[in-house]
Amino acid sequence: MSKWISIVQQHREDFNLGAWGDIPESHYTLIAQQCGEQELAEIRQRLQALEQQAQDIPDWDGDSQDDIWRARRLFAAIISFHADRS
Repeated sequence: MSKWISIVQQHREDFNLGAWGDIPESHYTLIAQQCGEQELAEIRQRLQALEQQAQDIPDWDGDSQDDIWRARRLFAAIISFHADRS
């Protein structure tokens, strides 16, 4: 398991968010603070993969579109957090 996945899973456990609950935007910085260059590289790869997946989702599948939107929002916030610190 990647460190990125471990960070998110631990955060979900620490804040009792469950496996499928949304991570509140107010928690993004807490997660970003735990990410290093390796995690950022993985996030960028996952973001690119999500872009492709988003194009392949049928219009009627709003749940999947929402899931991808939430993941993109989290990934973008973490990348932005680190860009602002550089």
